[in-house]
Amino acid sequence: MPIRVLLADHHLFVRHGIRLLLENHGIDVVGEAGDTSQAVVLAARTRPCLVLVDAALPHLGGLEAARQLRSAFKDARIILIAVAGDDRFVVEALRTNVCGFVQTTDPVDEWLLAIRNVSQGGIHVGAAMAEAVRGLVHGRQRPLEPLSPRERQLLQLVAEGKTTREAGAALGIAFKTAEYYRTRLMRKLNVHSTAGLVRYALQANFQTATG
Repeated sequence: MPIRVLLADHHLFVRHGIRLLLENHGIDVVGEAGDTSQAVVLAARTRPCLVLVDAALPHLGGLEAARQLRSAFKDARIILIAVAGDDRFVVEALRTNVCGFVQTTDPVDEWLLAIRNVSQGGIHVGAAMAEAVRGLVHGRQRPLEPLSPRERQLLQLVAEGKTTREAGAALGIAFKTAEYYRTRLMRKLNVHSTAGLVRYALQANFQTATG
């Protein structure tokens, strides 16, 4: 039986490229989603073996998408299309029950190996991210206080260039409430400025505004 994969990436061109690559290697792409809500609906409908999720999925990000997918479809096995360079992101993703990571710069063989390993119940972390996992296994990582969905939404909006007031309006919360979440977010991430929040968001592969 072919491996059944659902793609969740907001770039149509990227989705089509990944689909072509996978189908050329006998992998069945059962659907494509451009955001989290579409991915959740399609996962419940198509029951894929695994879901490939862009870590920079708009509005909520890949980790929150992974949480929602697991909540709606408990059998979902998730591979994040991510970037190397931020150990905290890798650790948080593993604690969200993400099963693997691939990067757009990885060779085709790495993608196929990740998909095969994860579809068979394994975990796949490429060499570029292995150090973060070794640190977690050997206890060298400082415990990461997980971000709440609201904090992740606020971080996403900050990364997109929104002020605290604008982010609060977009989320439908009062300015003071948005300030509270921003302060708590900065404390959790141990950053002390908006620039620090944006830097963390970039490292964690949140989507940023491109104009």
